[in-house]
Amino acid sequence: MKRGRNRKTRKKTLGLLAILLVFVAIIAVGVYQSRPQPKKPAAEYFEIFEATVNEGEFRDPTEDQGGSYQNSSVLIIYGISFKIRAIGGDAHNVIVASWATATEEYFEKIVKGQYAYYTKAATPPAGYLSKKEGGKFPFEVKMRSSEAEGTIKIYL
Repeated sequence: MKRGRNRKTRKKTLGLLAILLVFVAIIAVGVYQSRPQPKKPAAEYFEIFEATVNEGEFRDPTEDQGGSYQNSSVLIIYGISFKIRAIGGDAHNVIVASWATATEEYFEKIVKGQYAYYTKAATPPAGYLSKKEGGKFPFEVKMRSSEAEGTIKIYL
């Protein structure tokens, strides 16, 4: 009689252990999938093109008057526009900040290969750029989305 009870008890114990292992496996998979995935660099996930200064002025620090592109070493931006293309895949919840005083622009979704048009006017103080690289004015755009985050440097 004891043998029969021991077999039943062992079967019950093994059955409960199997069920417990299945629950532990399900919980482990859920925890693993809920961990935040590392985001890609914005420069690999997005492309910025057709950047244009809508409103701005060139300055030569040695003169009080405005200047020309060739003679100036400072560009003061009051408005800028460019196109943003998603190249790494569909981009969701995209936030773009062109400079500290400009309000952020939100795009719900940018489909891979398509672009969104960004245009923003500055509130004082405007964005100031110094001519440095290759005779052009470098400008950093901060971007973040569900998939990518970082800055992209464009040249004006």
